[in-house]
Amino acid sequence: MTGFFLAILIAQASPNPIASASPLPAPTLSPAWVKRPLDGKYDYARFARREQDGTESEISAARQVCDCQPPVALSMVQLALSSVPGVAITRGPITICGQAAQRLIATGLAAPGKPSKNIEAILFRREPALYTFTYTFLSAAPAADAESALSALCP
Repeated sequence: MTGFFLAILIAQASPNPIASASPLPAPTLSPAWVKRPLDGKYDYARFARREQDGTESEISAARQVCDCQPPVALSMVQLALSSVPGVAITRGPITICGQAAQRLIATGLAAPGKPSKNIEAILFRREPALYTFTYTFLSAAPAADAESALSALCP
């Protein structure tokens, strides 16, 4: 659900999104990550794994040809998430796939009895597209190996 919410906000940041025309190669991840069906028209990868605490985490990647800018899209996400009580947000620059990117981590979304998950979102441009990598999890913080799993989704 959080990934869907993120996708809607990013799509709204661009008035003329265009679906990706070229298929991207399938990522190679550790066997713990199980391939899942794609959720949206911009998705090109989606995987899930069972964590040691019994919860399930997911990673996904999307490519959208648009004029979207990562800082603008993440500002919209940050504004929306900051209105949720108990949510802590950290945001900053990162390099992934050889590109300068923006990362947002929102925790406090997941709690007993709540269907939502915490999220890490990394957005970057590789012309002509915006790439969105997401990691959703129920633990209090992202898993230490989450960033390397997300890096495996590079185009």
